[in-house]
Amino acid sequence: MSLTIYSYPFNPRVFKSLIAAQYNGIKIDVPPFDMPQAETPEFLAKFPLGKVPAMDTPQGPLYEHLAMLKYVAGLRPDTGLLGQSYYHSALIDQWLYWGQNEVDAPVGLLVYPILGYLQYNKKTHDAAFEAIEGSLCVLNQHLKSHTFLVGERISAADISISMSLLMAFKLIFAPAIREKYANVTRWFTTLVNQPQFAAVLGEVQLAAEEAKPDAGKPKEEKKQKPKEEKAAEPAKPKEDKKKKKKDDDEDDMEEEVKEAKPRLPKEEEQWIASPSTMDLDSVKRLFSNNKFDAVVNDFWTGFDHNLFTVWECQYKYNEDNRIGWQTANLMGGFLQRLEEARKVAYGAVVMTSMEAPFCLSGCFIFKYKEVPTFVKDSADYDSFSFSQIDVTTDAGKARMATFWKGEEIDGKPVNERRFFK
Repeated sequence: MSLTIYSYPFNPRVFKSLIAAQYNGIKIDVPPFDMPQAETPEFLAKFPLGKVPAMDTPQGPLYEHLAMLKYVAGLRPDTGLLGQSYYHSALIDQWLYWGQNEVDAPVGLLVYPILGYLQYNKKTHDAAFEAIEGSLCVLNQHLKSHTFLVGERISAADISISMSLLMAFKLIFAPAIREKYANVTRWFTTLVNQPQFAAVLGEVQLAAEEAKPDAGKPKEEKKQKPKEEKAAEPAKPKEDKKKKKKDDDEDDMEEEVKEAKPRLPKEEEQWIASPSTMDLDSVKRLFSNNKFDAVVNDFWTGFDHNLFTVWECQYKYNEDNRIGWQTANLMGGFLQRLEEARKVAYGAVVMTSMEAPFCLSGCFIFKYKEVPTFVKDSADYDSFSFSQIDVTTDAGKARMATFWKGEEIDGKPVNERRFFK
């Protein structure tokens, strides 16, 4: 059997299929590939999304890395990579989807700035680290009483989740983190030292310390004076230099504090502090614990129109969303960077369309007459346009309901929905 995968170099998503192929004794070719090739008519004729990884099989083309993994894993049922019962197969699917939803996005937000694919943002980094630690807690607890994720042997679930965590173990998870989640570390190191993993990965070096992007360099370059001016300046006493450095450090600390804790306008502070007949946390629990249709009438009956408003947002650059998993990561990053707004906001963000371009949009309930400062201060705010929904009308209420439960929005099927709460 001849299989070919097209991808850019060192793609952990491709490693998943390659490792499964090692277990099943299947050869997969991975020819050199440049991303401009994905835009050629020949490539698009087989893979209309123009995305990688993509696979040629004897039956036809295939894309989406989890589909590729399951295809390769299923070519040899006797190896048990897809489970040895229907229940085990369902458990494997459960872990595959869990990894895609709970692991891939935060790992990407931690790793991409180090690799130079994203601009470093401390708030984003901290939120992503908190999210991945939450996932590690789930995984660590499960592995406390299980050698592998499903059953008593390595399955596609182990292959997929371990490769989703690969770059985090290589760049982010320092010894203290690995010790904290010892069960996960034991499981991961067991896997990557298997011959089938090693044949694809080689030796995996775990992080000696957390790698960090050079976030401070732009600030230093900005403060540095041109050589001509520096040469022309008279020499200053040593004490003055120390004092200047101390003053600069204090100024930097003040800037960081201001950035971390933005000051709200007085009117907005008073608005948020105003007592209301509607408690936002109670609303979040209401919709989280019940079916939307069963409680929506009670919600509107108790809605405080004096202090709360409802807003729709649309991503301004949807035409650029050509790759599904990147769009999902974009959605996850947007929500993580809204961390400071949790006490004044509740919303649903949706990715629509099953093929490129994928569209991002959302709907939020705010305890403010406008978009709150906490939202405006987020790194992604300028990439979205916000417009208020008139929820005194049936049309406005129906528009909000579409984001919370609709199967399609503006004629496009819902691909993924996430709630901010």
